[in-house]
Amino acid sequence: MTHPGYGHMRASDAERERAVDVLKAAFTEGRLSQDEYTDRVGQVQVSKTYGDLAGLVHDVPIGPFGSLPPPPAPAYPGYPPTLAQPAYPPVGPYQPGPPLVVPRQRDALAVTSLAVALAAAAFPPAAFAAVGLGIAALARIRQTGQLGRNFAIAGIALGTLGTLIFIALIVPALAGG
Repeated sequence: MTHPGYGHMRASDAERERAVDVLKAAFTEGRLSQDEYTDRVGQVQVSKTYGDLAGLVHDVPIGPFGSLPPPPAPAYPGYPPTLAQPAYPPVGPYQPGPPLVVPRQRDALAVTSLAVALAAAAFPPAAFAAVGLGIAALARIRQTGQLGRNFAIAGIALGTLGTLIFIALIVPALAGG
């Protein structure tokens, strides 16, 4: 279960825990009896090398034991590998992921149109500005494809309503005074 050339290496506590996890999974799947499981877990606790651990889990189909890669090939036949050679497999070529999708932004002019139309309740002449801002926002939204069309329409509608109310209140006051 371990790669050739690594069986003599000392095992760590984490690798012993991994071996116990492998045995525990095999026991819960019914691959080991209670006695086999207890005996093997006891042997795992006193194991010193990868080879010892691999011998205890080699017959359970959990997958390869450990995470060490195969040893690197020697630089020259007959000589051991040097430390300069990487002990991990080379990484493949870069694979680009899916393109990033940038969410469309809401047009600021449309939001401003709605805000000014709402503010026209306190300051009625602002309703004129709300209508103008809403029309400009609709034109810009048509060109840029941004969000906010409903905001611009609401700004125009509320601004028009505010303008009509303003005219209905001001014109009689000016005519009568």
